[in-house]
Amino acid sequence: MMIKQIINIILFFLISGNVFAEFKIYTVDKKLEAVFPSNPQLTGSRGEGVQEHRSYNYVDEDNLIFYTATYQVGMAHFKKDEVKEALSDYVKGQTLAIIGSIKSYRNKNINGNSSAIYHIDYSLEGVPVRKYGIVSYKDGRFYNWAVQDFPSISKIHAKDIFNEYFSDFSVK
Repeated sequence: MMIKQIINIILFFLISGNVFAEFKIYTVDKKLEAVFPSNPQLTGSRGEGVQEHRSYNYVDEDNLIFYTATYQVGMAHFKKDEVKEALSDYVKGQTLAIIGSIKSYRNKNINGNSSAIYHIDYSLEGVPVRKYGIVSYKDGRFYNWAVQDFPSISKIHAKDIFNEYFSDFSVK
């Protein structure tokens, strides 16, 4: 089914022109704010207990760009001196889950929260994907926003969008 969806998106992409959405900051479950071209939709929850996360996304089918916002429902408290390592482990866990590789990673303080900015490359049904994201830790929870593209077929670059809007990401 995943291949069929990708083929449909590619076909749609081939017959449509570039459509540049008007980006806007959306509040997700009163937990975080992030930029999307349109209202993000709840995709569901995964995991249990401390590992439970709730995700929202928006797919820009015209340009083949995927936007996601995810936050941890359960709480995992870390001491202040452990947060940087926890952020690194969080990104490594994402990378392992999608069988990807971390291309860049840096810690940054954003809006007073320990955060990390990262770039992961992976493959989806054999098609290369680039993921640019930011993850912040606040009060026992991880909050994540990411923009993804298919470098060989997306009409615009996720990296450009991410670099333009990551500073608008905030945790409530």
